[in-house]
Amino acid sequence: MKLILLIATLLLISGCATTSNEEQIIGGDTDEGGCLIGAGYQTDEDVGCCIRNWELNSDQRQAAKIAAEHIGKTNGLTVESVETKECEGCFTVAFKRNNEQVFVLLENWKVGE
Repeated sequence: MKLILLIATLLLISGCATTSNEEQIIGGDTDEGGCLIGAGYQTDEDVGCCIRNWELNSDQRQAAKIAAEHIGKTNGLTVESVETKECEGCFTVAFKRNNEQVFVLLENWKVGE
């Protein structure tokens, strides 16, 4: 019985030991384009920035691509939302870049002034 308790104690202690002195940050992993994987973002080569594929329809993807080209595609540029407006080709695209929000307005598929 003492042998079983000793083995159980050793297993418990060894399970608590860490092999690395570095603390691993959970959810901070990024892909090659700087997109936050844990938040569901991935680099989209066509759009040119980080998106959640399931959130955007084809028109919203095209609007995000036009807006990303306008502000300049950079590593980690993330589409937060694409809001469809009432007119044809009209959208508000919200990006996050280096902890800064950037908004681009499109009218008739062109960047508004």
